[in-house]
Amino acid sequence: MPEGMTFKKRKIAVLGAGVIGQVYAARLHEAGADVTLLARGKRLAELQAHGVRYRCEYPGLEERIVPVPVADIAEPFEVDVVLVAVRSQDLRVALEAVARMGKPIVVTLMHLGGQRAELERTVDP
Repeated sequence: MPEGMTFKKRKIAVLGAGVIGQVYAARLHEAGADVTLLARGKRLAELQAHGVRYRCEYPGLEERIVPVPVADIAEPFEVDVVLVAVRSQDLRVALEAVARMGKPIVVTLMHLGGQRAELERTVDP
């Protein structure tokens, strides 16, 4: 970073606790980011009880538990950046959560198909 330049650490949420969401949350956490994984239902309870299991296929890197903070998607949660990693059928619930997060930068980690317009209405009304 150039001398005299400052960097604001961003608060990041990963919305969606499937494989993609867990991998991104784990890697960001290990890199020192202020990241929280947002989940719901049984997955939320499992992650709160056992943590994020992360397995890498590279030689010498075994499965490990990464202590990523986990929160309920239904709770109000203000962030600077949200990574949306949900299945297309769960996008509506995800967008309801994004709408409660203030005005975050939204990054989608999913195939939007015909749902791009719905995402744009929620993110940039």
